[in-house]
Amino acid sequence: MARLRREDGATIERLDEIRRELAPLGVKLDRWETGGDAEVAALLARPSLDDAGKERVLAAFDHRFRELPGYRARDLIVLEPATPGLDAGLAKFARCHRHDDDEVRYVVDGAGVFGFVRPDASRSRWRCTPATTSTSRRAPSTGSC
Repeated sequence: MARLRREDGATIERLDEIRRELAPLGVKLDRWETGGDAEVAALLARPSLDDAGKERVLAAFDHRFRELPGYRARDLIVLEPATPGLDAGLAKFARCHRHDDDEVRYVVDGAGVFGFVRPDASRSRWRCTPATTSTSRRAPSTGSC
C-alpha cells in the first residue's frame, strides 16, 4: 500500500493519484509484482539475506531494471531490528537531504518513508508499505522532509 500525506494533512492512498501528485517533482512511482517464483518468495520471507540471496532476488527483477534508462547499478539492503548499526544508519536519513542523481527505491517488506519539498516549499511525506508486510515488521516513520 502506498500512502502520501501532504503538509495540509490530506492523505492520498490511490496509486494513480499519488503518481499525479509526485510527477511535478520528477518522481516516477511504479509497482512491481514479485511474480510466482517460489524461490524468490521464500527468500523474501526471511528476516535477513546473505549476499547470494540478495543477488537471487535482484536477478528476479533484472528485466525491470533493464527497462529503466541510464541505471547501471542496483543493490539490495535488508534492514531488521537486529541489523548491526541500524539506528546509526537510519539517522543518516532522518534529516532532509537532496540527491543530485536519480535513485530507484524498491520496498519489498516493511516500509519506506520519503519526504519531498515542493518548489513552493510545501512538504509531503510518502510512506510505502507492501500489502504483504506484517504489522510487526513495519518501519517507523522517520525523517523531517
